[in-house]
Amino acid sequence: MHKNLMLAMVLVVVSVGVARAQIVLFQPPALVAAVMEQDVATVHDLLVRGADVNQQDARGRSSLVVATAIGNLELVELLIKHDAKVNLSDRDGNPPLYWAAELGDPAIVLSLLESGAHADRANRQGITPLMAAARGGHVAVVQQLIDAGADLNATDYTGRTPLLWAAESRNRQVETVIRRAGER
Repeated sequence: MHKNLMLAMVLVVVSVGVARAQIVLFQPPALVAAVMEQDVATVHDLLVRGADVNQQDARGRSSLVVATAIGNLELVELLIKHDAKVNLSDRDGNPPLYWAAELGDPAIVLSLLESGAHADRANRQGITPLMAAARGGHVAVVQQLIDAGADLNATDYTGRTPLLWAAESRNRQVETVIRRAGER
């Protein structure tokens, strides 16, 4: 463990006690917590006061990852407006676009893509946003990602492509959209 982090942990334990130290050490940053609560006014106030928009919690989630995963477009756009990094991934390598595709939210996907999100940013398992959308049967999001240039032939660590993900989830509409895009 890094010396400075170890020293900080010891100081926390000494100042608040062992039981309380666990809560303090693993409590999310104020901005991430406010996003989790979907408290737009507090998020705005924290950003205006200079909160680090890209600070991550103990699980590596930034405020933008959280806002995207819970499907709150207003917060997503507010965080992007305050320079949130649209390609900053969580500890598992999932960028905000992955979460928007997983959720199947076309408005958030569009906002992220227009702000520079990479359509093919894969997580640690090699799963791209297109694969996540295909798995979930989110036809509109699949089309958006294809239109944004997502790689139809990308493979995850098991060798599955977006088309195979769609076939495994038995979603014929998504299969059709992917097949047609591949024929272009």
